[in-house]
Amino acid sequence: MKPEKIFVLRHAQSEGNVDKTVYARKPDYALNLTPIGVIQANSAGIRLKAHKAMGKFAVYYSPFFRSIQTLNNVVVGLGKDNIDRNYIREDPRIREQEWHGAMPESDYNEDKSDVMERECFEYGKFYYRFDGGESSADVYDRVSDFLNTLNTNVPQAHI
Repeated sequence: MKPEKIFVLRHAQSEGNVDKTVYARKPDYALNLTPIGVIQANSAGIRLKAHKAMGKFAVYYSPFFRSIQTLNNVVVGLGKDNIDRNYIREDPRIREQEWHGAMPESDYNEDKSDVMERECFEYGKFYYRFDGGESSADVYDRVSDFLNTLNTNVPQAHI
């Protein structure tokens, strides 16, 4: 059965959203929400509660810390009784675009990062692969694969 509605939430504000240099100290998957991000996620849960007449929500989330923290705080606003506990699934296909692992802080160079971003836009953002990372086309392929599974594997309502 196809879902009637799909709600897509990106993680709330994270450390990397407010300070790009944090990537030199932490790997991407380990970034946490900021205090503002916690409030944003809770507010999203409160807004989703307005759709509770649709039934319980199925939830798919990425394995990144900030996504798990977002989910936990959305549930605070939404209420645990509005989640279908049989459909809470971690799925790595919906993680962020990979750029590279954490660089030692001594090697981090914001100018180099800016050069890579410029190269990306000159080459073509959709196809450019960052060193040790993936292109937007790679992300498209894995997210498309994930979305195709929603037609057969989930109940009617989703976050």
